Amino acid sequence: ELLSSLKNVKEEMEKSEESIKERHIKEKDSLQKEKDALQKEKNALQKEQDSHQKEKDALKKGKEELAQKVTVLENAIKTDREGFERFKQNVIKKREEENQIVKKMSQEREAKWLKQTEQIVNKLKQRIISLETE
Repeated sequence: ELLSSLKNVKEEMEKSEESIKERHIKEKDSLQKEKDALQKEKNALQKEQDSHQKEKDALKKGKEELAQKVTVLENAIKTDREGFERFKQNVIKKREEENQIVKKMSQEREAKWLKQTEQIVNKLKQRIISLETE
């Protein structure tokens, strides 16, 4: 009886041990599946992070390129303004020169007209004097 009882205890222990081993294997498998799922999620998150970083880099590059284009345009506008200002000053200078020439020509014409008028007046005076003396 004792032997039979020991045999039963031994069998139960073996069954219990086997059950524990099976449970351990199932838990191990379950943990491995969970670990694999977490790894997949980690990989997906890493891909998403990489994608966001690429977008961020592209936006930064685009912003830098845009800033360069703005600088080029600002410089072009500044150059155009400076060129226009020089052109405007040249036009003003040319007008002043033309006005001086016109003024000089007008003065010369007036002086010539006055001289001719004076000559005519002098001729008329001489004629009057000559008519009076006759």
